[in-house]
Amino acid sequence: MEVCVDSFESALAAIQGGAQRIELCSSLEQGGLTPSLGLLRLIRRRLSSELIIFIMIRCRPGDFIYDDNDLTAVQGGAQRIELCSSLEQGGLTPSLGLLRLIRRRLSSELIIFIMIRCRPGDFIYDDNDLSVMEEEIRLFIESNQQINGFVLGTLNSDGTIDINSLKRLIQLIPKDISLTFHRAFDFISKWEIGIDQLIELGFQRILTSGQEANAYYGRKCIRQMINYSQNRIIILPGCGINVTNLEAILRETGAKEFHASARIPNYHNDSIEGNLFDETVEEEQRLSSQEATKILQTHEASIDLEANCPVNYYEVNYLGANNPSGMLI
Repeated sequence: MEVCVDSFESALAAIQGGAQRIELCSSLEQGGLTPSLGLLRLIRRRLSSELIIFIMIRCRPGDFIYDDNDLTAVQGGAQRIELCSSLEQGGLTPSLGLLRLIRRRLSSELIIFIMIRCRPGDFIYDDNDLSVMEEEIRLFIESNQQINGFVLGTLNSDGTIDINSLKRLIQLIPKDISLTFHRAFDFISKWEIGIDQLIELGFQRILTSGQEANAYYGRKCIRQMINYSQNRIIILPGCGINVTNLEAILRETGAKEFHASARIPNYHNDSIEGNLFDETVEEEQRLSSQEATKILQTHEASIDLEANCPVNYYEVNYLGANNPSGMLI
């Protein structure tokens, strides 16, 4: 019997159910994508050495027609990318193969941040989840692919940051690699305490929509966060930012960096959960470099790119009129 699995728990259940062979993948909800090597390592270490494992090789959801246009987004001016997979599920850990391809084909000066998130859904992780993410961090660091940052986050069920789990992960990361706490921050109960905790842990950025469905709705809260942080950490507004609301968000928040979509969404959900976790995408999103170019031309900004395969999402760093050098902060 062969069983398709996308987590350590499902692999364990398959073996207990009598499976002699598993097909290992990620994102079963999307038909299955290439799994993380970290998950494979954990399964091999903890489960039967006699288990037969087949690996799914599929770099993105949607059709099965692949071309070289999947890496053209940097032509829009991207200088930093946040690399992930499964953007439709809020972003998951990308494959090492995608990172190697980007490093081989694109500028060696490109700054790359890696998303570490082992599964879709909430940010409350058990020991198996954390073990997978530990393996993923080790693999990326051992890959010698010039990683500049990691993007991650862990929560407790009471809406606080899971400090112990976070320490368990970041202790594996060299001090010279940047740390960003992702939009799990939008689900914490007391953001002031969260900011102080992340500063103490050594994080450089917090990505947030101001605990609202998008950054425009949350702009007042983002302003409060920026004022509270007092330049101790970068508050990075994100979610739903585009050329029509960008000016208002920058003016009303005082943000120096922002995280902006350069795609035209084909679904709509006004809840925070919907914007982060919505899996009802009707068709494959494709890169809109024109939108990114508009942002770049309208504001003094350096374009960063949040990318999966295919690349279809931008992040933009706004440097402001007082920083004419065009250098990334």
